[in-house]
Amino acid sequence: MKSWKKLEQKVARLRGTERTPLSGGNGKQTRSDTLDKTFFIECKLRKSPAIWNLYEQVEILAKSENKIPVLVIKKKGKHGELFVLNDKYLKAFIEKWISLPRYPDPEKIEGEESPFPPSHSALFSSTKSSRSEESPSLNHLISNKEAK
Repeated sequence: MKSWKKLEQKVARLRGTERTPLSGGNGKQTRSDTLDKTFFIECKLRKSPAIWNLYEQVEILAKSENKIPVLVIKKKGKHGELFVLNDKYLKAFIEKWISLPRYPDPEKIEGEESPFPPSHSALFSSTKSSRSEESPSLNHLISNKEAK
């Protein structure tokens, strides 16, 4: 099996699903690389992606301060940011991020329109208890990572 197919298969299995046969433009069910019902996942295998080099620098600095490394990238003139982190930190990142006492509601960030549909608003509620009760998909992701 080709390396890129192995990557797609690994990511799909992490989500409890399968890779899309004939993924990409040839797929009949979805153009996503996995058959995941929640996430549209696109896997890319590159010899030396520039973003990887940036992330490695962040990881070194974070390790020296005993912190979770997160690279945030924003395209000038565009709304929203990309959060980049290694999958080995994903569970810790999610747990810490949602447990913050004052996680802002993206709909209330001044000057920004929320990119999230109303069905995703539970991920950004103001208290930890309501987040846990209202966002089963996020809790499912955390419990799936623990089981692995």
